[in-house]
Amino acid sequence: MEVLEKLLHSEQQKIRAIYGEAISEWRRFTDEERAPWNEEAKKLGISGVNLLLKKMVARRYPVAYERIGYAAGVYSNANN
Repeated sequence: MEVLEKLLHSEQQKIRAIYGEAISEWRRFTDEERAPWNEEAKKLGISGVNLLLKKMVARRYPVAYERIGYAAGVYSNANN
């Protein structure tokens, strides 16, 4: 595997791990805990779980957050 491929694979693994943690956290939330996430997310045209994913990636891996376009709203349904 080339150096660049190893780097990209490493970043992908970090993001996947964060996603796994976020999904596990979301599943543990009660409906009352999900409500504020869903309300805030609705303003952005995304779901509450997607907002949680975005915030967890931003907090735990900010370089990737910028690189994959979350900061620019590329993955927001509001932009589609």
